[in-house]
Amino acid sequence: MSSNLLLCHYDPNQKLIVAADASNYGLGACIMHEYSDGSIKHISHASRSLTPAEQKYSQIEKEGLALIFAVTKFHKMLYGRRFILHTDHKPLLTIFGRKTGIAIHQANRLQRWAIQLLAYDFEIRFISKNSFGYADVLSRLINNNENISENYVVASIKLERSVNSIIVNTINTLPAKDPILKQIIYYITNGWPNKTINNRELQAFLHRKNELSLINECVVYGERIVIPQVYKKRVFKQLHRGHQGIERTKALARSFVYWPNIDTDIKTFIQNCNQCANAAKMPTKTLLHSWPTPSEQWERVHIDYTGPIEGWYFLVIVDAYSKWPEIVQTKAMSSQATVNILNDIFARFGLPKTIVSDNGTQFRSEHFEKFLKHNGVEHLYSSPYYPMSNGQAERFVDTFKRSLKKLEGEGTITQNLCTFLQTYRSTPNVNSPEKRSPAEVMFGRKMRINLDLLQPKKLHNAKLSPNKFKMEKQFNKRHGAKEIKYFPSDKIYANIPNGVNRFKWMPGEVIEKKGKVMYNVILNNGKLIRIHCNQLRKRYHDQNNNHRFWEAALDVYDLPQQSDQFKKALNNQTLPNILPLSISPTELPIMPTTISTPTSPVLRRTTRNRKAVTRFQPQ
Repeated sequence: MSSNLLLCHYDPNQKLIVAADASNYGLGACIMHEYSDGSIKHISHASRSLTPAEQKYSQIEKEGLALIFAVTKFHKMLYGRRFILHTDHKPLLTIFGRKTGIAIHQANRLQRWAIQLLAYDFEIRFISKNSFGYADVLSRLINNNENISENYVVASIKLERSVNSIIVNTINTLPAKDPILKQIIYYITNGWPNKTINNRELQAFLHRKNELSLINECVVYGERIVIPQVYKKRVFKQLHRGHQGIERTKALARSFVYWPNIDTDIKTFIQNCNQCANAAKMPTKTLLHSWPTPSEQWERVHIDYTGPIEGWYFLVIVDAYSKWPEIVQTKAMSSQATVNILNDIFARFGLPKTIVSDNGTQFRSEHFEKFLKHNGVEHLYSSPYYPMSNGQAERFVDTFKRSLKKLEGEGTITQNLCTFLQTYRSTPNVNSPEKRSPAEVMFGRKMRINLDLLQPKKLHNAKLSPNKFKMEKQFNKRHGAKEIKYFPSDKIYANIPNGVNRFKWMPGEVIEKKGKVMYNVILNNGKLIRIHCNQLRKRYHDQNNNHRFWEAALDVYDLPQQSDQFKKALNNQTLPNILPLSISPTELPIMPTTISTPTSPVLRRTTRNRKAVTRFQPQ
């Protein structure tokens, strides 16, 4: 195990593999290099015995302890590097290899070890026990020993008093090796030639010869040191250590270093920096290409989902030509629910030629695509993660959500939705043709809203069309129809439903006429109804029966017989407003036609409980 054929020196440029295993009485670990040719050589081995307390751990805890022992033992070679961790205990892959965080149901000891391993960058792999002998043997072939502290000094490094002195001393040794610097120092010492120099690099210094000087055998341009070619890459890394932008890096470089075309080199270096590219802002936007304006209504519609809002999702549909919106509440936004909603919308407005949507799963589903293909509708998708491509729907969704926020507390979400749709559809839109409202563009007329009540009514002569005039003439001729009129207080019979498909003539009285053929009628049982004149017929009543009715009524309600109201009733044979409408003449007792002499009147008093009379007041 200690021969030169097995062990190798640590190389920071080679891949690292760490393996660890546990037995019932010990832990074993080793660290290895994997070379480009696939060969593996060990760097170091380690093992220790388990304490009496650790020997009582469960097997999964022993295996986890072995991994912690390995990374702690080889910490100085592993920290800050990517490595592969081998184990023969498969459950540890879920516990320590989890990328979604540490599960709260794990044992506390395993949770602590998982947190400790978060400081390392590793990939854990499972190795079969049959192929894991290089770690398994280390956990078994050990003797009991005392665990000593792992903290000891590996090496000690001293820095110079000034890092600048190291750089200057290094640069001082370069002129002999760098022909460009050697030539520049010669020209600075002996003078620059008057003619043009063919070398492009020297030509750049020739234009700045008055600002060049030598300080401690270093070429200086003003207060900036001239960096040799071999050190440019190292200087780039120092200048860009904070990953600042191009201009800030240039400003920093202009205070310390110089070489020809330094600005261009800095720009190129930063543009090729992967870390800066991953964190860069969005580039300058390209020229805007708007959707073409449709030639007619409902030619192209844009759809999108929004929500949930109070447990509801909303499918938003906007016509690109008229800006007419449709918003449908739904509890689900699956492809089937979307198809059902669009089926209902298409049944009212027809099939559009094109539908534009985002890349939602419900719009990408095979079921949705078959539905559109079956109806001959072209489906266009917006760019993924770029809502501006479907701006017609996205902008309207924003307007809709803000309006619902403003309408909070004024009604239910359904009522607020209706309020928003009515106002939006009836309001002129600057993006619509001729700046008309969506309703005008969609249907060719204005929507009637509450504000129309403020305008005076327009008088117009209602004329029948030739077809309707002809239809009326044929109906009247076929049925022998003639004009029938009733007047207030006319006695009538009304044809009232009495069971299923059965009707009954009930007596009543006409109150008033409503329209051309409709009447308000009060029945003798006190019920007020509205009925067509074809369901009425005139009722004829006997005057003697009226006298008997009023005599009984006066007796029941204890009214004087010689009152003016009674005389008027007898003479005019009309119903005075003295009885409750719920009492009909047929319900009152019929008095005999023979009336006793006035000298000996029979006085009767009812014994029933009397209630206040509820009188009918026609509107």
